[in-house]
Amino acid sequence: EFRAAGAVISVRSRGAAQPLPPRADEAAYRVIEESLTNAIRHAPGRPISVSITWEAGMLLLTVVNQAEGREYVPGSGLADLASRLHQVDGSLGHETADGEFRLRAALPAAPAAGRGKRPRLAALELTAGTLLLVILPAAILLGVR
Repeated sequence: EFRAAGAVISVRSRGAAQPLPPRADEAAYRVIEESLTNAIRHAPGRPISVSITWEAGMLLLTVVNQAEGREYVPGSGLADLASRLHQVDGSLGHETADGEFRLRAALPAAPAAGRGKRPRLAALELTAGTLLLVILPAAILLGVR
């Protein structure tokens, strides 16, 4: 869409892609979308560089555009992105240097099956399993309503 609207975007990808949890996948999409929107708004017609780097258990996104000599003024878009990334154990950073605005995001890739579950999630799964396999059948057998 952005290229069709006239944006000059280069994309570089390194590393082997890994699955992302659904919320992290959505957050990664929003990082790119917000970054491109901001770059086009604040430096129209200038080239934009997107770097997608896969490392062990991580997705790193970097978007760079010319800063056009403007001072960065924080808005709600980047604050919303930072909050979204925090919710998926990711992080967001940005800087203006050497005439460029650089945004960096890090998101965790999905853990291997059965590993890396959060304790709260494991407790919830145990509680649900106990309810379905023990308490519910006992209540039916005893005629509890």
